[in-house]
Amino acid sequence: MKSFSMIAAACVLVLASAPAHAAWPFDGTKADGTAVTPAPAAPAKPAAKETAPQPTVPAKSTTTPTQPVKPAAPATPSVPTVKAPATTTAPATTTTAPAAAKTQQPVLDKEAAAKKAALEKAVAGKVNAERAAVEKAQDEAAKKAAEEKEKADAAKAAMDKAVAEKTQAELAKIMDEQRQKEAAIKAATDKANAAAAALEAARDKAEADRVKAEADKKAEEQRKKEAQTIQGHLEKRGEFKTLLSLFQAAGIVTLKSPGNYTIFAPTDAAFAKFSAIKIDDLKKPENIDMLKSLLSYHMLNGNFLLKNVTGQKAAPNALQGDVLNIDATGNVVKVGKAKITDTDTGAVNGTIYLVDEVLVPPSLPPPAAKE
Repeated sequence: MKSFSMIAAACVLVLASAPAHAAWPFDGTKADGTAVTPAPAAPAKPAAKETAPQPTVPAKSTTTPTQPVKPAAPATPSVPTVKAPATTTAPATTTTAPAAAKTQQPVLDKEAAAKKAALEKAVAGKVNAERAAVEKAQDEAAKKAAEEKEKADAAKAAMDKAVAEKTQAELAKIMDEQRQKEAAIKAATDKANAAAAALEAARDKAEADRVKAEADKKAEEQRKKEAQTIQGHLEKRGEFKTLLSLFQAAGIVTLKSPGNYTIFAPTDAAFAKFSAIKIDDLKKPENIDMLKSLLSYHMLNGNFLLKNVTGQKAAPNALQGDVLNIDATGNVVKVGKAKITDTDTGAVNGTIYLVDEVLVPPSLPPPAAKE
């Protein structure tokens, strides 16, 4: 398309530079020597495909300008035709040819100008049409390119969005899986810790149960042993609650300690008629020493048997230090003023003699009147 436009422009330039009255040099013969009949002088009509005006043919030397001049025939066929010299074929100079040419020249110039203008207009129209077509094609191509670019950008944006969403989804999935793994690990750890704690608790409980069982066993053994001691026998009989409470208040554990002892045990009835001092006063901290002295006066160190002093009197020293006067000469054995009402020799750590009165050591202050 560009080459056609360049050719058309070149044609316009050639026509513009050529003079309107120019004529080609013509000798009345063709290249092969034959005569050419000149066209009659008439106004030339514009042709659609003509690219240049028709040149003017000069008149011949004959009297009739319209008649063609016939060339001489060749002598023989084998001899080539020889072109006549220019002097024999040159047109004769007449007074009428220049006048005709002069008359026709303005018409030819006008026709040539019209043809030139028409050609220029046609070329310009074609060039403009081609330019408009090119511009339209360029606009359409640019529009199409813009549309393609918009589609490509949209596709790329969609792809980027899809990739981003996929990446976010994958990242969220990975994070969710990581959280699930961490939760599973934490749950497993908590379960293991709980199991370990339960095992430790079970061990502690088992150890505590074992210790408690051993303690209970020892306590039971101790109770069994204590049940066989003087204290156990007194507790079993049930009539020595006051005496046992006084031993507990004084902190004396001799009644259940290993060894051999003899106790003259006043019953609750004997303490009920004891008027030397109130029982509750004996338990007070300021009277603890008096209480210990009173209780120790009821005990002997060693296992004292009455059968060994039957019909006799004895004066052993009590644990408190004073002498106990025992009289076994009569039907009733007495310790001081108290009577022995019963004997218990089954304790593992001594002998028990039940007495009906509380024994008062001589070193105690005189008994106060009972309120």
